[in-house]
Amino acid sequence: MYKNFSAGPKNILFIAISLGEGGTEKVITDIVTHLDSKKYEISLALFEQKGHYLSLIPDYVRIYDLEKKSRYGFFKLIFFSSGLFRKIKPDVVVSFLAYTNVVALIAKFLSGCRFNLIINERTYLSYATLHQRLSRIKYLLYRFLFNRADFVVVPSVDMKKDLLNEFSTNQDKIRIIYNPVDLDKIKKLKKEEIEDLRIRACKSYIVAVGRLEGIKGYTYLLKAYSRIYKKIDEKLVILGTGEDEEKLKSLASELGIRDHVVFMGFQKNPYKFMNRASIFVLSSLLEGFPNVILEAMACGVPVISTDCLSGPREIITSGHSGILVPPANAEALANAMLSLLRDESLRRKFSKEGEKRVEDFRIDKILPQFEALFQARSL
Repeated sequence: MYKNFSAGPKNILFIAISLGEGGTEKVITDIVTHLDSKKYEISLALFEQKGHYLSLIPDYVRIYDLEKKSRYGFFKLIFFSSGLFRKIKPDVVVSFLAYTNVVALIAKFLSGCRFNLIINERTYLSYATLHQRLSRIKYLLYRFLFNRADFVVVPSVDMKKDLLNEFSTNQDKIRIIYNPVDLDKIKKLKKEEIEDLRIRACKSYIVAVGRLEGIKGYTYLLKAYSRIYKKIDEKLVILGTGEDEEKLKSLASELGIRDHVVFMGFQKNPYKFMNRASIFVLSSLLEGFPNVILEAMACGVPVISTDCLSGPREIITSGHSGILVPPANAEALANAMLSLLRDESLRRKFSKEGEKRVEDFRIDKILPQFEALFQARSL
């Protein structure tokens, strides 16, 4: 049972590993920067004080660097997080991602402090279990500890089902809150000029955005593109960095498409590249909730996405606001890309419907859902 209460300004502490280049880090940054500083005293504790989005945090947000004290050791992080809770006495603690959530849950118990603990899970945890990236000990920890949180926030229906079915999380504690999109910022940034001559030389191109790692399915995207590149004028532009960068470049060479694929690395402003693309493609094998689909829609780009777990099917109505194809299927992806590139009227339709759909994820619609949790405390 929970009751609402009001007393302000509330002391809100966010906890994250870092503010690196991922979608979760972007969500954290958007939430922190859009909260009303007159209503909340906002703090941010980082296990590693680094990342591009760190520079976007307002000066009124106090940042605690736990790495300097803990050197990123699990038990030290728990110890110093517990001490931080006792020091600043937060009304609400909001943590993100499983590792951070476990630290916060144990640290709360050790601190003896009473506050609302809201954990945010952004990973499809049962997939990690099936592929042996989640050890038995971690699996049992998640099952045991997640129910000790006041609320568990997930960004999709499929992730809620995963926590219910695989981790026995109390459904009364789970809240589905979709990731927010700062449409005003995107509309401004997408108009910036592209200085890179490789892109300026392209009459048109296909764009993909995301970390260069296996789970993002770029091998299938490259294979799909290799099937159609001789039939189209568009090059393939990929924004992102990651452990598979050299592997993917080698694959592009093996497929004979290296001169037609532009690897742009991480871009602070991906929206200006999306804005000028013919189509946007997400080739992922697994997602939590793909913000990049929403960002592409905000830029008016027609979207093709794999129908992977989880998120794309909750954003896109296939054939109406975009196209969904089976994951890990280069042929289906190639056919969808070629079909959409050849159909200008369908691209216009997807662009229009995508811009309508993304309005449902505006940050001023999503943020109040988080704030409602800030006002609730267990009896």
